[in-house]
Amino acid sequence: MNIDRSIIDPILTQALRLPVLAKVRLMERLIVLLEQDLEDTQGKQPLLPWNGLCADLGSAPSAEEIDAMRSEAWADFPSLPLLDSIGLIVHGQSLSSAPNSRYQQAVHNFTG
Repeated sequence: MNIDRSIIDPILTQALRLPVLAKVRLMERLIVLLEQDLEDTQGKQPLLPWNGLCADLGSAPSAEEIDAMRSEAWADFPSLPLLDSIGLIVHGQSLSSAPNSRYQQAVHNFTG
């Protein structure tokens, strides 16, 4: 914080006019305020700008690397024929065999 001398000088002029005991009391109060300010700032780490938050992680993965990781992650996921064989929805087929069930209506509304 950069404080203009036009603010500090009148305060200092007034403080210099005080009797010695009043100056000591003023200094005691200022010391308490300074200690509080130091305690408030010492425990906090400075904030990093948004563009520097991940700087230590290196460069971002490319689109090809993301696609390769995605393929690898989904490789063990059950395929659609397996899901169909256990009765789950595949291409609008419903779990319920009852015609016009709420489930079929929801699937139809979702799949078009």
